[in-house]
Amino acid sequence: MRRAAWLLSALVALPVVLVAAPGDAQAQVYKYTKGDGTVIYTDKLSDLPPQRRAHYAKLEEEAAERRRAQENMLGKDEVARREAEAEKKRLADAKLAAEERAKRMAEIDALLQDIDRRQAERDKKRGYWQERLKKANETLAEKLNEFRKTQEAYNAIAIKPAFTLFPGEAEQMEKLKAALVKLEAEVDAAIQERWVNLPEDARKAGVPPGWLR
Repeated sequence: MRRAAWLLSALVALPVVLVAAPGDAQAQVYKYTKGDGTVIYTDKLSDLPPQRRAHYAKLEEEAAERRRAQENMLGKDEVARREAEAEKKRLADAKLAAEERAKRMAEIDALLQDIDRRQAERDKKRGYWQERLKKANETLAEKLNEFRKTQEAYNAIAIKPAFTLFPGEAEQMEKLKAALVKLEAEVDAAIQERWVNLPEDARKAGVPPGWLR
């Protein structure tokens, strides 16, 4: 993307900062007016006087920090999208030859299409992990509920003195006891999947933490 920012100074330096169009290498060009009025264009900070070089290096670092903060909050692609859309608007009003404008617009459109493609891929991946999270939560809730109900049924019989049991209740209690053993293993497996396997698999896959909330 190409953009221009004029950093005005009360002193004798005036830099022109240009960021290249999509696909080009990043380039910065500084326009510097010497004390004798000589105008110099350079893409190297090292060509500037030490005081101005330090000043503009600091400004660039501050701008980079602001961009990193935006990327952390919005995501790199969203920041790039907003910049690309702003550049399209600027180009629409810029005094450029039709061929040059069309070329730059096409580059920006290609960038936006690439951003959309990556976003679609992320949405698909996020959908997979969120569906897996949903299934893990549902399975755990289901197994816990089944275990509690089975445990209640078992306790309802187990608290009775043996001589008060109705015919078949002793056998039913043994079946419930066996069911509890099986359900305990299933609950443990569901817990393992939800709170150990899933987070670990997501970590290895580089999944953002927010996808599992």
